[in-house]
Amino acid sequence: MQLSNQLLQKLNTLRPKEEEQLTNVVQNWLDIKRVSPEGIDQTNNRKVGANGEHKSRYEGQVNKKGQWHGYGKYTDDVGLGRREEGYWKNGLKHGQAIEICHDGQTYEGEWYKGLREGQGTLIEANGVRYIGQWRHGKFHGQGTLFYTDEEKFIGEFKEGQPWKGYGTYIFENNFKYNGFFDYGRQHGHCIEISPNGETFIEEWKEGVRLENKKIDDTQIKEAYKRRIMIG
Repeated sequence: MQLSNQLLQKLNTLRPKEEEQLTNVVQNWLDIKRVSPEGIDQTNNRKVGANGEHKSRYEGQVNKKGQWHGYGKYTDDVGLGRREEGYWKNGLKHGQAIEICHDGQTYEGEWYKGLREGQGTLIEANGVRYIGQWRHGKFHGQGTLFYTDEEKFIGEFKEGQPWKGYGTYIFENNFKYNGFFDYGRQHGHCIEISPNGETFIEEWKEGVRLENKKIDDTQIKEAYKRRIMIG
């Protein structure tokens, strides 16, 4: 998979700021052995084969300790294959990078000490997508979770899950819910808009609708103005 032009531009502007001298290397592994590009086992100078064995490769910069540091690319052939490309610091992904996992999952965005942190985009093999903020490797902060192309949640996340606060849920049938959520469930007052444009003020509790009242355009404007959903 090719890196997006946008990510390549980011990578080119985020060169390491350390003054320490970096070295460009090519490192290959066969199972747990590290081998040279010519296939020589570097532990005992023995030629090793590649039939049916796990192969991996790092090509990029290292620091004086031999740790991956700076820009580099890592690949292996397990399952569907794995690829990591971007910036590293002291052996961990740090800064902008892309990770394509064995199961087809792809993450493109920011990293901090080996964890997904900052702004990033996750695409699962089944098509589910998340675009937004991350912390400690999980969805955390404002983001959008696409269950399908038509169904999505826009709002606040915490520890990998939709959280409390104001958000918008758009259903596959094009119903639109604007209101408050509690642990990912509708909770409190909201405005719901049907596919044909009819608008309702509703009250929910822990994902269960308690009240539903149709309103007109004037009432809609007044509801938003008064922030009735806060109540």
